[in-house]
Amino acid sequence: MKNSLFLPIVLSVLFLSSCSPKEAQDNTSQESSAEKIELSTKKATKKIIEAEELISKEEAETLTGLKIVDIEKKEEERVGSKICGYLTEGDVMDRTLLQVAIVQQAFMPKEQPNRPEDIFRTTLENFDDKVVVENIGDEAYIFTPGLHILSDGYYTTVSAGNIDKPEVQELIKKAGKLAIENLNKINKG
Repeated sequence: MKNSLFLPIVLSVLFLSSCSPKEAQDNTSQESSAEKIELSTKKATKKIIEAEELISKEEAETLTGLKIVDIEKKEEERVGSKICGYLTEGDVMDRTLLQVAIVQQAFMPKEQPNRPEDIFRTTLENFDDKVVVENIGDEAYIFTPGLHILSDGYYTTVSAGNIDKPEVQELIKKAGKLAIENLNKINKG
């Protein structure tokens, strides 16, 4: 399967980031960042959001142009992550996998010292070859294994295969934009 390494990579990065404290920054930017994060975290602690609420099965079919035949759900409470993978028709080697994950404060154990923003920043620091994506969430980048988005205190990832392919980059951008639109609807409703 094309994305068989996605979940282990994301969980490894999330686990590593949950174990290490955030590095100190200069005091001025730290204060303004801390204020933004505090406001953002307050917004993001309302309720636990399932990954399939960000992109429904029907929306996944529209995005991929293929019939979804299976949905795989996973979670990693230690880092507050809910994951949903949509598998399309075809044999195992030809299947497309659209996967969405959300890291959220509401699903994290109380003893977890890092917030979703901290995990996003730690993950970001580990990739030098990232590509900035504008107009999706507060910040967004494409790097292994897909599109990473920070929005209102939530850290969302969307993947769909080899990110070096332009068609995959377009797919994850559309899916990411949709996921954040749905997240905003959930938070307003």
